[in-house]
Amino acid sequence: MRGDEQEKQWATLMRAGSAGDALAYRRLLMQLTPVLRAAARRGLARAGMADTDAEDVVQETLLAIHLKR
Repeated sequence: MRGDEQEKQWATLMRAGSAGDALAYRRLLMQLTPVLRAAARRGLARAGMADTDAEDVVQETLLAIHLKR
């Protein structure tokens, strides 16, 4: 799936989740998690750091998304 299509799907899932659709919100988080994990690992690698903190970055990002929702 292309990036813009993926973003539209995530936006749709977020709107549904914000409207109370727990399944849509869970699907959103499940789709975002591997993308966030890969980005965290790349960012840590670029900074010359081990990827051992990637899961912490992912969890903090998911928490921030949840709180902003």
